[in-house]
Amino acid sequence: MRERILNLLYQRKKKYVSGEELSRKLGISRTAIWKHIQTLKGEGYKIVSQKRLGYSLISVPDLLLPYEIERGLKTKILGKRIYHFREIGSTNDFAIELVRKGIEEGAIVVAETQAKGKGRLGREWSSPFGGLWLSIILKPKILPTQAPRMTVIAALGVAKTIRKLYSLKALIKWPNDVLIRSKVGTIRANGRMRKKGSRVFKKVCGILTEMSAEQDTVNYVVIGIGANLNIDIKKFPIEFRKNTTSIEKELSHKIDRVEFTKRTLEEIENFYLLFKKRGFAPILKEWKKISATLGKGIKAVSGRRIIEGKAIDIDSDGALIIETKEGKQEKILAGDVTLITR
Repeated sequence: MRERILNLLYQRKKKYVSGEELSRKLGISRTAIWKHIQTLKGEGYKIVSQKRLGYSLISVPDLLLPYEIERGLKTKILGKRIYHFREIGSTNDFAIELVRKGIEEGAIVVAETQAKGKGRLGREWSSPFGGLWLSIILKPKILPTQAPRMTVIAALGVAKTIRKLYSLKALIKWPNDVLIRSKVGTIRANGRMRKKGSRVFKKVCGILTEMSAEQDTVNYVVIGIGANLNIDIKKFPIEFRKNTTSIEKELSHKIDRVEFTKRTLEEIENFYLLFKKRGFAPILKEWKKISATLGKGIKAVSGRRIIEGKAIDIDSDGALIIETKEGKQEKILAGDVTLITR
């Protein structure tokens, strides 16, 4: 009901809608309207009331509320159910609980902050207010070895959103990082001294994919996305700051986080539906166009293996192919990759 009230107020934003009109159109009492308005105010909506005029929506809160994400969202699957939290331990953990209880594909969990955000390989993920901390539930009919494809799809969705909305050069570092070109002063970056005004690529988003699978089929995949949007990098632990940036820092102004969330969901769904219709080949083609990894010297750590060489390809399962100095080709499905600059 609150969503319907908001829709009517949005239609005449900063103008008044009478309580009588709201009551008539929604089929509830004016007292019930008043109670819903008070709840919306408590969520951060600025709504003023004037005797004989009614209610007027002045502004909306800087929060990733379900009402705001759903408004104008152009998806068929993603965002059918939205769970929002001011703070949570981990959106991925909550999403996994939901899917174990039978939640449908496309449900998402979004939080303003995470107390126990998770990165890959058991690392901590810093999640201050101002970012996008989002988990998406998918149930693709794929083999467990093909699960990395979902990470590629999510990374593509984020990178394309950044490129289209802000004209920032976003690239994907295998397997799960989205980088953007960042202007820097005279600092040591990627092992080299960079002059003032030069540009390096810094991490703006990370993706953590978790799944449940049987021997020959995936039951579900939960894709966790952590994107640095309106964040002062000084809020991050000092060890993360050197190679990390935010959209706000690069543009020198804050962005609309709701718009970013909507567009990201739409882009990811577009790639997911393309994958279901035509397979992984067109996804892989798009990934290669904006790869920060292919053709570069890398050091990869996968389990107990440490491989150095040149990243030459990504295969149909999303695995990275590395050519060592000895000319041998190695394949890794998961691991930690560092770009090597000379």
